[in-house]
Amino acid sequence: MNTWDNSLQALAVQMRRDPAAVPAGMRAELAERLTPLIRCVLRTGTGVPALVHWVECTLPRLPSADAEQMAPQMARLLCAQLFRPHRSGETIVGRLSADTVVGR
Repeated sequence: MNTWDNSLQALAVQMRRDPAAVPAGMRAELAERLTPLIRCVLRTGTGVPALVHWVECTLPRLPSADAEQMAPQMARLLCAQLFRPHRSGETIVGRLSADTVVGR
């Protein structure tokens, strides 16, 4: 697992232990940090393997747009997925690999 995966795992552990302890602006800050990473995946098809897989699975379910327009929307969608309650034993990395449907 790389540093990016470890950071997401640490966030997941913190959220599981005490969701109220996660700072209020964490979702917006995370989306802001994920946007350039997602933009890179959209442009080049390369990046963190779990993120590349998530983008590849999610992109066909979204309306067509260029990378500049799509990246912020996808970052918000990913954050919503990361911050929603999850089943016991499920990992953030596993979540990134799961299919995502807009509006869920």
